[in-house]
Amino acid sequence: MGFRIQKSLIYKYVSYRFKRECLNEPTLDCMSPSEKEGLCVAVAKKTSWIFLVFGAVYCCAVFWFTHYLWMFQEQSTFAKWLVDILQSANDIIQGDWGYGMMGKRDIVFRVFFTLFPVILMMVIPLVAFMMVTANLLIRQMVDREKE
Repeated sequence: MGFRIQKSLIYKYVSYRFKRECLNEPTLDCMSPSEKEGLCVAVAKKTSWIFLVFGAVYCCAVFWFTHYLWMFQEQSTFAKWLVDILQSANDIIQGDWGYGMMGKRDIVFRVFFTLFPVILMMVIPLVAFMMVTANLLIRQMVDREKE
């Protein structure tokens, strides 16, 4: 069972941006729908591979950054805030999970909402990088098609 790129969020974003680009470039209207879809698939595949490589490097950098902040948390209020959030989530995880599914669901939601600011702070750069990469690749493909 293979991965279908047409169902991914990256493909949907690339398709949306390409449709917006088609409105601005009259030369792209002469392309057939299959050519447009092939172009979107190619850009989405290339974007996803770049995103995976950057994501792996980014995860290592975030781990190193968090480890560094944990070591020197007394020197910065941001580091202290981050460590306090992580420790409070750890206290929730290591506490009493309650009985049944409702208790477990409550703990998962509490941990998620406790870590939400940190998750946002770590995910937004990844999403922004993906969007910029997709826009640059679409622009390159459009310029290549115009020639």
